[in-house]
Amino acid sequence: MRKVNLQLTACLVVGALLVGVWVGHGYAASSTAAPGSDLDPLVTKSYVDDAISKLASQVENNGQSGEPNGDAAPTLTVVTVPAGSRLIAYEGTEFVLRSGKATIIGSAAGGVPDLTAGKDLPNNATAPANHLLLFPRSDQRGLKASTNIIVMVRGEYTVEP
Repeated sequence: MRKVNLQLTACLVVGALLVGVWVGHGYAASSTAAPGSDLDPLVTKSYVDDAISKLASQVENNGQSGEPNGDAAPTLTVVTVPAGSRLIAYEGTEFVLRSGKATIIGSAAGGVPDLTAGKDLPNNATAPANHLLLFPRSDQRGLKASTNIIVMVRGEYTVEP
């Protein structure tokens, strides 16, 4: 009987130790980020309102507070080009042919990158509608209008007869 009591006592002691370690571990893990500490700082409503107000004013001003904003993209311009004319792009300009038919004007350095299809369009290829075309250099690359065309343009360009 004594042996059974000793075994029962040993089991209870070991069980109590395991429960203590388990509960202690859970308490220690949850107490690493106490509210108000550096890991979990408290902020006031006025601080949050002020931060939101500053962000809103930056969005409204769109970086036009007297300093240039390098993140702002140039706007898209809708250009109508009559049949037979050429739309010539400068370095970094982007075109999207919206309507009409046009052919690619390439150069000795290469064609025109079609970013939508992921390929290079050679000289005299048919310009695909609604594809983003990028012009890497100012070397007379562009589009030749077979019919009247409408093109969305971002960047510098010229229309030549």
